[in-house]
Amino acid sequence: MNEFFIRFNLQDMVFSFQTEDFYNEKKMQASKEDVDKFIEECKNWQKEKADILKKEIDLSPLHGKRILYIGDSITAERTSYRGITTYAADFEATNGAISGATSVDMLRFLKENIKKSDAEIISIMIGTNDSGLITGGLSIVSPDEYRRNIREILRISKEKTDKVMISTLPPLNEEIICKTNNLLFDGRFQKMKDVMSEIVREESERAGVLLNDVALHMKDMDKGVILEEDGTHLTKEGQFIYARNWLLNILKLYK
Repeated sequence: MNEFFIRFNLQDMVFSFQTEDFYNEKKMQASKEDVDKFIEECKNWQKEKADILKKEIDLSPLHGKRILYIGDSITAERTSYRGITTYAADFEATNGAISGATSVDMLRFLKENIKKSDAEIISIMIGTNDSGLITGGLSIVSPDEYRRNIREILRISKEKTDKVMISTLPPLNEEIICKTNNLLFDGRFQKMKDVMSEIVREESERAGVLLNDVALHMKDMDKGVILEEDGTHLTKEGQFIYARNWLLNILKLYK
């Protein structure tokens, strides 16, 4: 299976074609049977990791809770922490993650859909695409606009439920990103991500919502272990590490 096929089928978000219903064998270079097999393998992997966490952590306070996940491709992926934590906690989950989304997209999504949601918990992680990583530019969404968007996202979320958790942004491997895209490696992308993570910290405190400080938690971890070859997305191991920390933090909403 080629790289495009793998990346496409790792996605499972609300504003894209679902591979269970849509496939193009010529474009994907794979049959529907290949797609179905791949999806099933992803589900089984998530369930295996969820079973490990069930044994490690008492997740009974979370069982059956209705949750809305907000995010980009890191959350949307079929091997993401979203699936692992959903299986582990036996959530009734709604996937509000959109691959390639910025805080602008998430704010629009919430405004259009929040009234339809019956979420008891809202989990938010958004900002990697705002930082400009996908285009190779620096900041698609300016820090000032990002702050306004995060502030409004939190306001809308709090109107729906008092159980809201927002995460800072995972680290990246800027050297690989710059080498792949023929860009000058000068630390600017990580600096922009750091700026946005600090904005999340400040706005979470301002709004009085739970903070999951992923940027701090994963800062010194081996990037070769937690990040894919694109330097941006989390590997399966990175997603599992994220999932464990995410669960330990979300439990604080019920203490």
